[in-house]
Amino acid sequence: MDETRLAEFVAFAQGLKGDEKSEAQTFFEEIFRALDHASVTAAGTAFDYRLGIAGAAKFSDMLWPGRVLIKMKRQGAKLDQVVPQAKAYRDRLEFAISHTTTAREPSNGQHRWKETVTSGI
Repeated sequence: MDETRLAEFVAFAQGLKGDEKSEAQTFFEEIFRALDHASVTAAGTAFDYRLGIAGAAKFSDMLWPGRVLIKMKRQGAKLDQVVPQAKAYRDRLEFAISHTTTAREPSNGQHRWKETVTSGI
């Protein structure tokens, strides 16, 4: 991992306004480059991954299959409202994985999602 890239990412992130809609994909692209990936897409992720929950289309902001599901919220959002939403997304994703196989799934079929909520950068 290149410390210069990480420092550049930190400087970039400190300049963000915290607007989920306009900054999310740029944030992901920059952090993946800082972590030595050519791009988010090259790492095998998906933006706005669709999850059908209770008959409605819901979207995660980013899915990196087998690694992380991210749902971003604006700066200052109340996390007590976000946690149940993230858990519902995780549960729906685990259900979908257990009933389908995609090209991006690890060949061993193991999916363990760690529950983590992070506020801010």
